[in-house]
Amino acid sequence: MERSLVLAQYLGGVRNPGLIAQALNTPDEEEQINAFLRSAEFNTCLVRAKKDIAASVLDTIREQLHTFLAEYTALGLACGDPRVRAQVLKDLLDRGGTGATAKVALTTPDMYRKAIEGYIENDTLDSPDADVKPIP
Repeated sequence: MERSLVLAQYLGGVRNPGLIAQALNTPDEEEQINAFLRSAEFNTCLVRAKKDIAASVLDTIREQLHTFLAEYTALGLACGDPRVRAQVLKDLLDRGGTGATAKVALTTPDMYRKAIEGYIENDTLDSPDADVKPIP
């Protein structure tokens, strides 16, 4: 049984061991395929393969980003509706980093803590030797 072929079938949407065995033209290996699909090794291979696929897709998108942006701009500016054109231009400006920023009033130490919680590890804020000092 070629494990990479079993993984490829699984990633292609074939989940049934019998169907995988048929697709690989190895009907006598259905039990081995079933055991492999239930193994920790298969789960490790599956997670690794999904990460590789995601990275590959992101690389492809990054390579074509200039094409997508040019097409988006052309379609938006060619539209006869001024509201659509305005929205496209606003979206392009926002994506370019010129959009309005959110302003948050930090009047108490608790508000400051809540505002930065997502950027700092949780144990750092609670650590007695942390360099984070309350705002006066």
